[in-house]
Amino acid sequence: MGGSTIIVTNYLISFIGEDRALAFAAKRPATITFIALAYMTLTCGLGYWAWNTSVDKIDADFKAREVKHSKLFKVA
Repeated sequence: MGGSTIIVTNYLISFIGEDRALAFAAKRPATITFIALAYMTLTCGLGYWAWNTSVDKIDADFKAREVKHSKLFKVA
């Protein structure tokens, strides 16, 4: 969680400047914590998806969608 907070704070500093970022973090520490938690959840969730998804399954799903798509256009 600490690393995510540092990453979010660095993004904030690059977007709005150091003085304003520090003032924002001092006034709203819960908001910074929530944003860091959301960042950590999203990046870990994306990593989990990438770890558990096989390329063969993605290709098979694409081909199945392509077959369904082609049937629709043959009828029309």
